Amino acid sequence: MEKVQKTTQSVKPFGSPDEHGNQGYWVNFTDGSKGIFNTPRQDLFIEGQPAEFSIKEMRHSEKAGDYAILQRYKEPYELGKKSEKSSVFSKNSEKFMCLSYAKDIFISFNGKMPAPNEVTAYAEALYSETINGTDIEKTLTDAVKDGHQKAIDNDVLPF
Repeated sequence: MEKVQKTTQSVKPFGSPDEHGNQGYWVNFTDGSKGIFNTPRQDLFIEGQPAEFSIKEMRHSEKAGDYAILQRYKEPYELGKKSEKSSVFSKNSEKFMCLSYAKDIFISFNGKMPAPNEVTAYAEALYSETINGTDIEKTLTDAVKDGHQKAIDNDVLPF
């Protein structure tokens, strides 16, 4: 949807909130256009201030004339484009994936839930491989050697 920017002239609530808590608002703009905005908290349209939004659709009624159904503007998703939030989420997702995979490895080989220090030692090795491209076989061997003593002694909890 296209981003629209207009200066708000007035905002007036109408009706009662729906079952989701969304209140309806009539919004009039300084250019003479108008629209309806439904939201649980109205903080987008402030009288005398410009607002960025998008128009979901245009409607017409005998009483109100032409008006728009307004909604908050959302940046379109672009494949391959990472925001600051998505890169943090991606890093946490990789850590979670490694932790989950390490747990699954232990369960599939041992048939029972492993001790937390065993899982975190494997997960740390898997994450290191994911991030640094290290030799995963050597890293796993080092991490689990001597009953995972390295993880226990150093209290290694990478996540």
